[in-house]
Amino acid sequence: MEFIFKYERITQFLLSVVGVIVGVDIITKIIRFSYNIQDNYGYWSLLDIDVENSFGNFYSSVALLLVSIIFLLVAYNKKLNLGLANYWYGLAFIFCLFAFDEAIDIHEVISKHVEFGFLIHGPQGEAWLVPYLAFLVVFVLFYSRFLLKIPSSVCNGLIFAAIIYLTGVAGFEVFTEWYEKIYGHGLVHALLTTVEDTIEMLGIILLIKTLLHHIEHEIGVLSLNFHKV
Repeated sequence: MEFIFKYERITQFLLSVVGVIVGVDIITKIIRFSYNIQDNYGYWSLLDIDVENSFGNFYSSVALLLVSIIFLLVAYNKKLNLGLANYWYGLAFIFCLFAFDEAIDIHEVISKHVEFGFLIHGPQGEAWLVPYLAFLVVFVLFYSRFLLKIPSSVCNGLIFAAIIYLTGVAGFEVFTEWYEKIYGHGLVHALLTTVEDTIEMLGIILLIKTLLHHIEHEIGVLSLNFHKV
């Protein structure tokens, strides 16, 4: 049995999965807020992509881990890493951390330490944004050489994916927090969190598409072969 990982098919599959997750999320939020349904047992929260321990949260963690694995594959192959293996390994490590962060909310723990240990408050109270944005500045400075050396198509894809992802993670999250403080937690705010998480998911899909396209261009389509014993 052979599994072929063409970037077009993988992209379409991931978009379909995200479409289902987001569609269910929107429908359940409309139903809950329209009929004022209380989530006493946490069943509704499983379908809310903005909640920990939900299907959406699980998908995002797996997608980020998949990105980390693809970065590892690129770093390991000399033809793919373009002589920049350490940079690719670094990206694999970073996205592995992102996957764990998404799964267990490490940034919330960091946020509490920043608030109480350093008395620093981020935009709309999101204190974790302060060290994360500082890390982003260092990351951009350190990886500027890397971006100049990789093919322009890969560079543009990575940058565009990063912009989309960061728009959801940082930009839109600050907006939704501001909206909640001004207008409270209602249906509109709940749907804004859906938009926020959807933007993040689309950024990750674009990143996966860019990496798989780079792999196909350099060494051909990825495939896995399973043989009967």
